[in-house]
Amino acid sequence: MTKIKKHTIEFETDYDYEMIGICSHNSDYRIVWEINDQLEFQLFKNTELFKIWNTKGELQSEHPYYLFNDIENYTSFFFITNKQNNEFLIPEKKQIDYFIFILNNQIYPLQQIIDKLKNLNTIIAAYSFEPVEINSTKHLVFEQAFKKQSSKDFNPQ
Repeated sequence: MTKIKKHTIEFETDYDYEMIGICSHNSDYRIVWEINDQLEFQLFKNTELFKIWNTKGELQSEHPYYLFNDIENYTSFFFITNKQNNEFLIPEKKQIDYFIFILNNQIYPLQQIIDKLKNLNTIIAAYSFEPVEINSTKHLVFEQAFKKQSSKDFNPQ
């Protein structure tokens, strides 16, 4: 009887985003309002929820989020609630109330954003995290959508 060889393929996750954790006692809309005002962002509440799926393809959790697409710099900002209905977006960081994910950041200095966030009245603390060091970030899938304004604009689809 011949032995059957089993080959396993492992995929390395490519993290094309930066991650900021925020601690605050304020509601999401209050923090977003102050971020928009002080950092000159244009975060708006998305009508859909940010969905987390487990490895079996089952819905694990849903979280409200705000989105800002910087069309000129092809950068997207996601402001997502960490805890929703006793489920965590990032279970390893239960002490964090909100996360900001910055996709394809080539222009915004991360430390400068964190320093500005720390100066806001609605935020107690802001921290930078490396996604590669947090196991649950493998389940995060971000979609970027830039409205086409002219033929020369970038449109990832």
